[in-house]
Amino acid sequence: MSNHNEIIGYMKYDGELVRDGFLDARKAAKALEGFDEAVRHFVILDVPELENVEFEIPVKVQKGSWEALIPETIGQWIGTGLAIATTTALTTFAKKVTDNSVKDTEWKDVFRKAIDSVKWVVKIAKHTGNFGKQVFVNLKWRNDNKEVGITNGEGETIFVPVEFVEFFKNPPKKLLSKIASVVEVERTLKIGTYSNGEKDEVEIKNNEKYIFFRQEDEEDTLFPELIHNQSVELEGVITRANEKTNTLGFEYKDHILTCKPAKGNIITLKEKIIAQDSEHFFPDIKMIGVVDRRDESGQPNAKRPKIIFLNIVPLGEDDATASLFEL
Repeated sequence: MSNHNEIIGYMKYDGELVRDGFLDARKAAKALEGFDEAVRHFVILDVPELENVEFEIPVKVQKGSWEALIPETIGQWIGTGLAIATTTALTTFAKKVTDNSVKDTEWKDVFRKAIDSVKWVVKIAKHTGNFGKQVFVNLKWRNDNKEVGITNGEGETIFVPVEFVEFFKNPPKKLLSKIASVVEVERTLKIGTYSNGEKDEVEIKNNEKYIFFRQEDEEDTLFPELIHNQSVELEGVITRANEKTNTLGFEYKDHILTCKPAKGNIITLKEKIIAQDSEHFFPDIKMIGVVDRRDESGQPNAKRPKIIFLNIVPLGEDDATASLFEL
């Protein structure tokens, strides 16, 4: 990575798949586009005057993992690009600045805050297991109410600066989908900033990808061949277990399906975890159950199916009939 005094923040992919600094061209393009969209979203939230102003976000792609770096000289890049713009909105923003050095400083603060916002929404989403519209309850406060504590379903609490919680309440569902789409078992995503020489970063691993990744065709019916009330045996992996909602995340054909036991509690399943150090709870399993396509109105019209499972069977075991979940 470049000297940290030369950059504000970064996105990088790390792991065996990018050990030599190479990334598939299409994946690289999607990652850069996604990084631009995420940073731009929070820049505009912080400075609404820029919503209708075209501005470029420069990045330097660098080998050593695979890194996209936003330079410390961002103010010069943005200032040059906007020099020909004379919109009222830009003029309003420009009035906050009195000379070029202050202008550079302000731009750096705006972009550092934008990347900090990306980091915090990732941290919150990882903590709650969900990225999308949320209502937080039973909040805790500290530091003169400048930080708010969010408690997840496991009873764990993280404290977040209030301004970043506001950003997280209703983010676009696909905001981080493009950058998360490149994450795989041997390729993690890290997003970080430097401030006063101190680095702070957050990481998205493959078993957390489901929180952020949304398929491009998500609005279309997913797996139309899975019909409501149909009995199924699907092979895949379990990516998460949420005791509060009594559900599992099940990765099936590159999609994450929500699965719920027909009866009983998934706590009994945790006692039988056989691969605690792997990226998933189980290397390979068969999910046996019934398709549920009921929507919010109770009609069988949901675009994304759920599975009401009766049994979970590990694959590749000597005893292929061994049950991991007993009703």
